[in-house]
Amino acid sequence: MTITISIVGCSQKNETEPQLAGDCIVSSFFEGISRDLNDNNYIIKGIVLDKVEYGLNISLVEDLKGNFPKKVNTFIIWGADDAFDYVNIELNRMDNLTLYKKNDVLIMHLIPTRRDMSGWTPLEKPKDYTTIGCAYSVLKLSDGYVTGHILSSEDKENRWWENMTQEELTLYIESLPLEERQSVFMDTMPFDDFQKKTNEFLTNK
Repeated sequence: MTITISIVGCSQKNETEPQLAGDCIVSSFFEGISRDLNDNNYIIKGIVLDKVEYGLNISLVEDLKGNFPKKVNTFIIWGADDAFDYVNIELNRMDNLTLYKKNDVLIMHLIPTRRDMSGWTPLEKPKDYTTIGCAYSVLKLSDGYVTGHILSSEDKENRWWENMTQEELTLYIESLPLEERQSVFMDTMPFDDFQKKTNEFLTNK
């Protein structure tokens, strides 16, 4: 059985998680890093210093991929922007960064801000970074566990939605408080297991 939950109509590969606007196949975090194994993107661990509009000011803790620019210790990352629907449509960013708080520790899959996007997103500067289009790119690390859209639908052990109809699942999600809807399909795993799996992807690139 396949369930499609659509907020505004983005096509999705596993068809089980909430979607944003655009025309893309939405990937989990692991799917995103396995899809983009070149040196034009980064995987880092950082701490939230403060919020900046729809982005975050981040302090670097660890460069998990080993290719982040040297001497860059603090920087701004940008995600989805609910205030500018056309930004989401054009860039297909999945992560709402305003959900995170000061001192949250995050694992992030990032790319440099595109210079040609300055007309779309005037707050974003060339020295900044953004989340990956069409992929969940930010996970939260807390008490030794990573939480977020980590796994593909096929890799999830608990596929609790499989015996629900489209209507039942939609009604269930709509019955949840807004702050809980984002986490309906999230995964949690020990950071050690997460790091081991990430290293497997990077070793096989």
